[in-house]
Amino acid sequence: MRNSDKNAEAPKTKKGVFMKRICIVDSGYDAENVHINKEQIEKAVTIQQCGNEIRVIEGAEDKIGHGTAVLSVLQSGDRNSYSILKIFDDLLECNEEVLLYALQYVYDNIECDILNLSLGITSCTQKRQLNDICRKLYDRNTIIVAAFDNSGAVSYPAAFSCVIGVDNDLLCKKRDDLVYVEDSMVNVFAFGKVQRIPWLYPKYMFVSGSSIACAHVTRLLASSEADTTDKAISFLYQAAGYVLSKEMNTKSNELKPEKVSGDIKKAILFPYNKEMHSVVKFDNLLPFSLYGVYDTVKTGNVGRKIKTYDGNREYLIQDMKNISWDETFDTVILGHLEEYNDVTGQDWMKKMLTFCEKYNKKVYCFDEAPDALKDFSTVQADWPNKSYIPNKFGKLYDICCPVLGVFGTGARQGKYTLQLILREMFLEQGYTLGQIGSEPSSPLFGMDDVFHFGYNKYFQMDSQLFIEALNDSLNTIQEKGVDIILAGCQSGTIPYGFTNVRYTTCKQIDFLTGINPDKVVLCVNIFDDTDYIKRTISFIESLGSCDVIATVLFTMTFAGEYSMVGTPSKKESAENIALKKYEIEGSCSKPCFESGNKEQMQELFKLIVENFS
Repeated sequence: MRNSDKNAEAPKTKKGVFMKRICIVDSGYDAENVHINKEQIEKAVTIQQCGNEIRVIEGAEDKIGHGTAVLSVLQSGDRNSYSILKIFDDLLECNEEVLLYALQYVYDNIECDILNLSLGITSCTQKRQLNDICRKLYDRNTIIVAAFDNSGAVSYPAAFSCVIGVDNDLLCKKRDDLVYVEDSMVNVFAFGKVQRIPWLYPKYMFVSGSSIACAHVTRLLASSEADTTDKAISFLYQAAGYVLSKEMNTKSNELKPEKVSGDIKKAILFPYNKEMHSVVKFDNLLPFSLYGVYDTVKTGNVGRKIKTYDGNREYLIQDMKNISWDETFDTVILGHLEEYNDVTGQDWMKKMLTFCEKYNKKVYCFDEAPDALKDFSTVQADWPNKSYIPNKFGKLYDICCPVLGVFGTGARQGKYTLQLILREMFLEQGYTLGQIGSEPSSPLFGMDDVFHFGYNKYFQMDSQLFIEALNDSLNTIQEKGVDIILAGCQSGTIPYGFTNVRYTTCKQIDFLTGINPDKVVLCVNIFDDTDYIKRTISFIESLGSCDVIATVLFTMTFAGEYSMVGTPSKKESAENIALKKYEIEGSCSKPCFESGNKEQMQELFKLIVENFS
């Protein structure tokens, strides 16, 4: 729809010759204002909500001044006719029901060429209905020009593809200045700097913002020959003093493998490491079957038996030399291989890709693989990645869907396992679940998205883009109509100390900011200092409007008193677990549940549901 062909013939502008019918939905107008030509007003009504009923009343007296200002910008020497719909009375607060009614009223009762909406809704609960009526107006060739919210958020209807979305920019210093944007929800920037405009009380005001910029765009379109939205877009492109091209406007990580994670029927795993542990333990959540689990003899894993979380199945870890490549499995899931390469002195990525190419097997990699794949052009491969992210100029969506976050005080404490336990419970109870994971195996479980920034991370974005990408993902998931979104983070949330930069938690804080959860479950270690747990809770709750509703105690500790490195491998005694739970609940005033204890996990799930009910 958004035409950016600079060679297209631009509509000729003959100001004052072509009469347009313009409809303004705003706060009405001041009929006594000397800058308003009453003769050009064809229709003026007020749409007002009275209890559960919406009424249409004749007349549109402005009590604020905003609608008068917008009309004065448009009426500066033109020969157009106007219909005025008043939906604001004492406050410029957009009622979603009233706006929907007003747009339907325009469609049913008013023939107009341009509809000016110097307004917007950020928390839009009826987005589909709003988009539908805008699309109906678009289809009948009404050009809708709408302002983005001055807070910088994504707002509607400006963000819809059938609407010309307008924002203001400092580059636009005069009334007719425009900056056209290719491939963005913001179609055009216009003159929204401080300017003296007729008002109500006082008679003039110095105002600024996207609502005035929107009026200037409507004014320019009213003087053009454009009679459809496509032609209006073309006119604005030609009239712009500056064009922000798609190439300049793209924020992209050009990793675009073929997607195979959603098309796996039967797979084998190699090697068996920490990340593979969850895939095996929760095989019942996989939308495909596991044919086998393999490793090398040098790791000491070959011959081990791994029982699933529900206790119903068991897998024997086999030597990779015993893989029968001509068997019916279709995909090889490759875990992180760097340490295996170091231990064995072999390039396992290359070795496994050689077999996959020979036997026509697909590959899902936990590690980034584009360099290795250059030599294996026929192998269909996938890995967690982010590709094209359009520029919204930092605008964030308001997420109306409930968001539950899982965070922790450290690494290797069962956060991902907890997310899978909760996933199973939500699905079993019939909830429609949306989920963002931070482990590379997340797509294998059917999660909606993955932001892998833990071990061997390759998803690199600066903080602002990372936050924007997370917000985009949440919005995409909520558009599916899910009941709740579950999102889990990596490692600790705040630094334990400041002795080395590697202990900082910048990405985790960005993740917390990006998902902005409503509620959080915090995973803690049995050896964590209670004051550190309290600091983590305070930080999470103070960063946004969020409640930490529970802690989950990881009961594994280190084998030796002084070996507080590596992976905790020894389960604490029942007495110490009970004492730590009592200490956390007393000091932090949060319920504490034992990780992996099935009865307590059921209690946690019940608590989560109660908190969101």
